[in-house]
Amino acid sequence: MKNDKDILIYCISKLIHMKDNDQDIGPCVRLTTHDLLVQTNRPTNNLGYERLLPALNRLRGVVINTTIETGGERTTRGFGLIEEFEYSRKGSMFAERLKHLEIRLSGWLFRAINSAEVLTISRDYFRLRRPIDRRLYELARKHCGRQPSWRISADLLQKKCGSRQEAKHFAAHLRELAHTNHLPDYAMTLEADQAVFWRRDEAPGPQPSKPALPMASMEGSASLDIRLSLDAIERVREIAPGWDKYMLECMYMDWAARKDTARNEDARFLGWVNSFTKGKPPR
Repeated sequence: MKNDKDILIYCISKLIHMKDNDQDIGPCVRLTTHDLLVQTNRPTNNLGYERLLPALNRLRGVVINTTIETGGERTTRGFGLIEEFEYSRKGSMFAERLKHLEIRLSGWLFRAINSAEVLTISRDYFRLRRPIDRRLYELARKHCGRQPSWRISADLLQKKCGSRQEAKHFAAHLRELAHTNHLPDYAMTLEADQAVFWRRDEAPGPQPSKPALPMASMEGSASLDIRLSLDAIERVREIAPGWDKYMLECMYMDWAARKDTARNEDARFLGWVNSFTKGKPPR
């Protein structure tokens, strides 16, 4: 579900971009499916297309409830994020592909976009391969707003991120993030037990005009030369049910940083996960 929201964010970004360029917009968003997969950093092979439809169905099933109390009476209203979607296919059998995709956003969401009540995000957001980095960017975007900076304790930040890894591994990732300085729009510094997010034009010290985005693991903190695929990270759920896949990936990065580069990093990672978790309770 965490990756499903990227589809929604991509649709919203397209509408906001059109609106900023004085183009007429409506609740229907027509997409080229291949572009959607590429821009949201999904595989463009059969697996990418197969995963897209279940993701749309999950989004279609999300219901938001709002409660309004007036005159001593409470009214609850439920609505979805997207109302419907439609796609067309080309090819046949195993070579079949989605040709185009049309998504109709809910009236509530479209009104929020049309009245500029939705925050814009950097296009580089989709280039962040680590889910934890995307979440950190979202938090910085929400809380910084028009302020020059936002300060938060590391413990509370971990809770807001929903990370279940050990505090020392989360802290290691924050140190790596402060070092690489690769979040779009924001820089992050560490002060004692607090993380401080700065708008780039307000950040202390020299800032690169366009920070490099690491293409390594989704949450690794040990070495940017170690590359793991998204599929390998997802397979952790099969090999080690109940374990925090991001914690395991971070621990693997620390371990692999002291080893020679593997011929097949994904295979070594999955073998390490199997060996490390075998016979141990999830944590």
